Amino acid sequence: MRRNTIADFWARVDKSGECWIYTGGSSEFGYGLFTIAQKEWYAHRFAYSLLHELDPELFVLHTCDNPPCVKDSHLYQGTQIDNVRDRQ
Repeated sequence: MRRNTIADFWARVDKSGECWIYTGGSSEFGYGLFTIAQKEWYAHRFAYSLLHELDPELFVLHTCDNPPCVKDSHLYQGTQIDNVRDRQ
């Protein structure tokens, strides 16, 4: 069985618009899902982890409010409270 790579992840990203849209599988809420090294990731969290150190206690949030977006400049880490506020 072939395993996914970082290149496979980026091959599933449409960079043609303001948001970079992950076009692979998705959750029921529209967040992209990507599996690598037998671990399933939300695509935006995986994209963020490629350039930044992830704090396991924090969420990765979108400034664009677009769940499949994986563009680094649209992502930031925040607390659960930040996540709840961001939804409003």
